[in-house]
Amino acid sequence: MSKKTALFFFIVAIAFTSPIFFNLHYWPTVNHDADEMISRMALERIALLEHHQFPFWTPALGGGQNLFVPTSMTLSPFFILILVLGEIIGIKILIVLHLFFGLCGMYLLARHLGCEKISAYLPSGIFFFSSIFPLQVAEGVYGNLTIVLVPWLFLYYLKSFQNPRYLFGALFFSLLMLLGGGIAPVFLLTMIFVTVYAILESLRLKSIIPFRNVAYLALLVALMGAFLFLLLIDLGKKHYPLLGLRPDYSSILLTFKALFSRDQLLNVPRSSLWNLPLDVSFWEQRGAYIGIGSCVLYLIGLFQGGVKQHSLKLASVVFLLLSMVALPVNWFKYVKDVLWLLPFHSFSRFIWFFVFTLALIAGLGLSKIERMFLVTHRIKSRIFIVGVILIILADLILVSRPIFQEAFTRPPHSKKIENSFAQVWRDRTYEESKIYPTILSNRGLSVDNFSMFQDLCFCNAVSSGAGKYRGEIYLLNSSRNDFSVEKFSPNIIKIKPSFQKNDLLIINQNYDPDWRVEGLSHNKIFSKDGLLAVVVGPQDRRMITFCYFPRSFFWGGIISLLAFLMLVSYFLRWMPRKAFFFLPLLIMLIYMGLAFKLQWFLEQDEKFALANKNAYQGYQYAQKGELLKATRCLEQASSLMPNSIVLHQNLKEIFGSQGLQKEALREEKMLSELIPVFKGSLEESREIAP
Repeated sequence: MSKKTALFFFIVAIAFTSPIFFNLHYWPTVNHDADEMISRMALERIALLEHHQFPFWTPALGGGQNLFVPTSMTLSPFFILILVLGEIIGIKILIVLHLFFGLCGMYLLARHLGCEKISAYLPSGIFFFSSIFPLQVAEGVYGNLTIVLVPWLFLYYLKSFQNPRYLFGALFFSLLMLLGGGIAPVFLLTMIFVTVYAILESLRLKSIIPFRNVAYLALLVALMGAFLFLLLIDLGKKHYPLLGLRPDYSSILLTFKALFSRDQLLNVPRSSLWNLPLDVSFWEQRGAYIGIGSCVLYLIGLFQGGVKQHSLKLASVVFLLLSMVALPVNWFKYVKDVLWLLPFHSFSRFIWFFVFTLALIAGLGLSKIERMFLVTHRIKSRIFIVGVILIILADLILVSRPIFQEAFTRPPHSKKIENSFAQVWRDRTYEESKIYPTILSNRGLSVDNFSMFQDLCFCNAVSSGAGKYRGEIYLLNSSRNDFSVEKFSPNIIKIKPSFQKNDLLIINQNYDPDWRVEGLSHNKIFSKDGLLAVVVGPQDRRMITFCYFPRSFFWGGIISLLAFLMLVSYFLRWMPRKAFFFLPLLIMLIYMGLAFKLQWFLEQDEKFALANKNAYQGYQYAQKGELLKATRCLEQASSLMPNSIVLHQNLKEIFGSQGLQKEALREEKMLSELIPVFKGSLEESREIAP
């Protein structure tokens, strides 16, 4: 691609997205995705620049939750613009750069597939000037901007048929997708598309190479992106199963409207306008205006030419049919822990890849016309081809460009920044959501169902306006604050103690098993009414430090590092070429082992947290003389922690005081078996005893 072509695409990208710069400092439109995504970027920027911490956790969203999730852009090389320019201006520059990269990639892909020099401009225009890209910007689903990398990934995958080393180019753009927050749905949909194409191409060529290459690509991405995939598994295991999702409505009529209706703005009452039986929401997943001209050229390309592009044409038909499928949500109950399947509560997003293939095939159709007239009418042919492209793209731009005007509509307003952090309550409706200004004022939102994975995370934190609010850190059974907070940051909290009696120290944030505490005699955190809690007492005199670090990120990072070293050794010829194709399988076995180990640790954490909760309640009941309730709670804790000496000692005393000699003898027998094992040490009992 020449420098003139690249410069042309850059100018076009700026002109097409220019509505977002009409008011440079305006905030994103008030809706669920835009407000939350820009708030997350602001919190990530604050964590990095002000607290000098990697943004693993934030207390500011939903009462405390993971800030670094697979949809985050923190590790993307483009995030440097957010750090330098701020989240508002930075994301606007990123939108232009993403569109520029996409236009260039689509042009190069069209040329590789056989489009003529002039006709190759058409696929870039159809795919990116359709309403798909502007709708992602208007809705604020900034992770979906990585759809611009699809042409690059597919181009290098096709080149790998002749030279397998091009697979590393496809791997590079796959990782850019993952790091750019596009793991779901862009990357997953892309891999589905490439896999379907690989199967069809393997059947056409009667060769295993296309399918083998996509299998190697998937394996390398799984290894290099292990730190994200294990994190996604971790999130799925920690949080609640999917709730409240409803079947999405799809039909031939709706697909037709998505492709040809000129009403592509987000806020259009489509159900009443088109007489549809169900409400049509999530238009950013459906809208894909292509116009009549693109469709005509697509049909020409579909029925003309040789067999070389038959796989692309068949894939186009497959994804058109898939976009019309309406699946019931009930199938989620079988895969409720697999968060990466969340985007597939409907198949409406498959329309993106139908438009992707349509753009390429339309370019091939126009190239067919260009070649027919190029020999006899060279100048007229070029004028005709340029005229056709301009007419089609003018139609697309007239429909799609106004969508950008919906993206950034809120005037910025200053708000007082509070000195100390506190949870507040805000209405979580789409229309009245004011997340971003609340975040900027150093306040947190204690609302339910506040997550990128909606209906998975529930808020247990108490807002400052509620009657039960006692501060962000407090003692459960004392009105005195026998401590001072030395540091309060997203991942680290430091407390200087001066406790006078045994009590529970509560942090007003959602419990998460990846929180750790140092400086206490037992160093264990458990859940008290869904909040972070530790047992403290007069014996605790050292600085107490709470630290959040997800184990899944650490273990996944080890796998990713091993995979990276494997690739480096391959390029530096430190290993035999044949060994390169077997070593990934060995690392994958380690990968699977760590995934199972992660699940075991999470189960142990849940069991320990529940045991601590029951044990503490049992001690409270025993102090009040409610021995039946105390017995019930301690027995539940004992069943979860059968080797706890202190639990069996307490149960023996309670059973004896109630005259239950049989049960008391049972506990005494259990103690006679345990005490020799833990002879001279009752340290384990401190894990739960106040």
